[in-house]
Order: sequence, then structure tokens, then C-alpha cells
Amino acid sequence: MDSIPIQVTELLNYSYSLAKALLEEQKEFFPFGVSMDYEGNIKQRLVHDGDAFPLSNVLVDVIQRDFDAKLVSRSLSAYSIIYDARVRNTMYPEGIDVVVAMVKGIHDESAEVYYLPYKKIEGQLQYFEPWGER
Repeated sequence: MDSIPIQVTELLNYSYSLAKALLEEQKEFFPFGVSMDYEGNIKQRLVHDGDAFPLSNVLVDVIQRDFDAKLVSRSLSAYSIIYDARVRNTMYPEGIDVVVAMVKGIHDESAEVYYLPYKKIEGQLQYFEPWGER
């Protein structure tokens, strides 16, 4: 991937910091959103539909529709949607847990997806080299 714009870096840093704190404290988290306005202010976006065990894809869809509408209306300059997943690839053929950050900016046609792999080792969460995909 090319170098990451500062706006995306700020969103990823904020998003990953919050996700790590939630994993440390609660061992899991529901999907959440983080948005940035044109002045660089960052806000969180949570969705509660009343369900004690909501489906992650439903929450992601609600947040994404809201953020995409705000990008179109120019209320936001960029956003990220963060959720927990398990992936398998050539680096992790057995699979690994990841914090996923789907990032989209005002000029992006599609979102970029960043993965922060982690594993619990001797009772502590260990994070590994992240990667991104378009």
C-alpha cells in the first residue's frame, strides 16, 4: 500500500487505541465508528438497537449508512468503522483474531481495510504487525 495520509493515521490511532482498551477491559467489543470533521475533530459513533446480542454486520451497516450520508453531505471528511474478526491468510494459515478498521474519506470511492492482529499470550494481549488492503 502507498503511504497512509495523516487523516487516516489519526483515525487509525484513535480507533485502535479505543479497541485495545475495550479488549483489555471487556475482552470484546461491539462494532463502533469514529469520524473526523473538516476541522480534525474526532467523534465516536455507537449503535444500540435494544438487542442484548446484536449481529455485528447489522451494526456495521447502520454505522456505514449514516457515515456515507454524512460524507455525501460534507458533514464529515473521513470515518472508520471498527470491529473484531478472525481471519485466515498466508501469514496466519491457522487464523488469528484481528481488530478491523474500515476507513473511508471524502475522496475515496471505496473503503480501505486495515487489520491489527492480536493474540493472548500468557494472559496478556500481544499485537502484531498490521496490514491494509483496498
